[in-house]
Amino acid sequence: MFERFTEQAIKVIMLAQEEARRLGHNFIGTEQILLGLIGESKSIAATVLKSQGIGLAEARVKVERIIGRGSGLVQVEIPFTERGKKVLEYALKQARHLGHKHISTEHLLLGLIQEPETVAIRVLEEYGVDITQLRTLVLQEMGAKTIIKLDNNLAQILLLKSTHIDQKIDRLKTILTEAKEIISEVESWLQNTSSISAGELTSLINALEDSPRENQPGIKKLLTQLLAAINADSALESEDKKDVFEQIMMLVAIWQNPPDKIRQKTAKTALKILRATVAELPANSKLAADYQQILPAIADLFAPTRSIADVSPFAKMLIQSGYVNPQQMGQALIDSRNSQTPLIDVLQSLTGKQLSADLLREYKKNKLFELKLLYGVEAFDPEVLPIPLNQIRALIETIIPLDICQRYSLLPLSQHDSQPPSILIAMVNPHDLEAHDQLTAILQPHGVWLQRMVITQEDYQEILKILGNNYNNNI
Repeated sequence: MFERFTEQAIKVIMLAQEEARRLGHNFIGTEQILLGLIGESKSIAATVLKSQGIGLAEARVKVERIIGRGSGLVQVEIPFTERGKKVLEYALKQARHLGHKHISTEHLLLGLIQEPETVAIRVLEEYGVDITQLRTLVLQEMGAKTIIKLDNNLAQILLLKSTHIDQKIDRLKTILTEAKEIISEVESWLQNTSSISAGELTSLINALEDSPRENQPGIKKLLTQLLAAINADSALESEDKKDVFEQIMMLVAIWQNPPDKIRQKTAKTALKILRATVAELPANSKLAADYQQILPAIADLFAPTRSIADVSPFAKMLIQSGYVNPQQMGQALIDSRNSQTPLIDVLQSLTGKQLSADLLREYKKNKLFELKLLYGVEAFDPEVLPIPLNQIRALIETIIPLDICQRYSLLPLSQHDSQPPSILIAMVNPHDLEAHDQLTAILQPHGVWLQRMVITQEDYQEILKILGNNYNNNI
C-alpha cells in the first residue's frame, strides 16, 4: 500500500508518529493521524480543515484533553491502532473509488472521517464540523464538482465532472484519431500484401530493431523463431499458413510504437488467432510445442508498461533524473519482483550505470520508511546510527547464538537496564512468529524483554560479513 503514498501523505504519517512521541503514547491512532493532516499545512486536507477553523495548536489541546498524556517512555515500536489501520485501508478504498492510483492527504482525510466514533471524530465535532459537509468540501477542493442528493436522510454524493474532463476528452479524441490511422494503415498493408511470401515476411522482420538486452530476446528474434517453426512444419495447411503470416504481419505493423493500449489490444487479437491455429494442430506437432514457448514471450513484449503514476516516489525520482526511462522502470520492477533481486541491482544491470551516491541514499531512505510503515517499528540505518560491533559480538557470545541470528536474519544490537531490562534486536522480518518464539524462549530465563527494529537485508548481510571477518581475524 505505502508505495502508493505521495510525499505529502508520507509526511503526514511521519508527523503522526511525532505527535505520538510528543504526548508520550505508544500508538498511532486516528487522533495522531488528524494532527498529522493538520500539520502538513500545504496539503489539500490541511486547506479543508483550516477552512473549518481547525488549527494545530488548539487541536493538540483538544486531543490531549480527551486522551491525556502517556507515560513518556515511548517504545521503539509505535504501531498503528486497529482504528488507525482502518483509516489507511479506507484511504486506499477512497482512492480506488475515485479512480486515483495514488494515496494523498485528501484520501487519508476521507478515510479518517469514514471511521465513526473515534477520537478524531470527537475533535472535529468539538469544532462543530458537519462530517458529510466535510466530505463534500474535500471533493470540491480536489477539483471536482459534486451534487448532493438526499434520500431517506442519507447524503449520496455523486461526482459529476472533474475539472480536467475537457483535457481528458481531448486526449481521448487524439487516441481515437491515432487508432483509426493505425487500423487504416494496417488494413491497407494487409490488402496490399495478401499474398506475401515467407521471404518477404522475413525481410520485414529483419528490419525490426534488435533487443537492447542480450539475455532477453526481443520481438525480432521471437518472430524469426516463430516464422522458422512455421516454415519447418509440413503439416500446416497452406490456407492456415496464410492466416498465420497475416497475424505475424499484424504484429510487425503494430510494433512500430503506436499508443500502448492500442498496441496491446491489437496484438492480443492477433495472438488469439495464432493460438486458435495451434489448437487445431496435432498434440505431438513440433510447431505446437514451439508455439507454447514463443507466444507467451511475444505476449509479454506487448504487455503495457507501468506509468510514472503507478510507481513509488523513488522510481519517479529515477525517471525524472534521467537515470532510467518509464519503460525500463516498469521492466525493472517486474524483474525485481519475479527474481527477488534488489531493485537497484536490476536497475544497474539493465542500464549499465551505477546509481549516484545521492540516489542510493534516497533509495535507502525510501526503503527504510516503507519497512517502518509495514512492520510498525523503527528502522536501523547503519549510515545514521553507529554499528555497535562490540555489543553485537558480546550479545551473540553470551545470550543469542550466531546460528539463531543466521537462521532468522537478525542481530542483537544492545542491552538496556530499563525496567524491565530489554535487548534491542534488528530483524529483517520483525513479524516472523517463529523467530519471536525462539527469542522469547532464549530471553525469558535472563529476565529480559524483547524490543525489535527492522533492518534491510543488505545491511544485515553487510554487518554479518563484518562480524565474520572480525571473528576470523581474532582467530
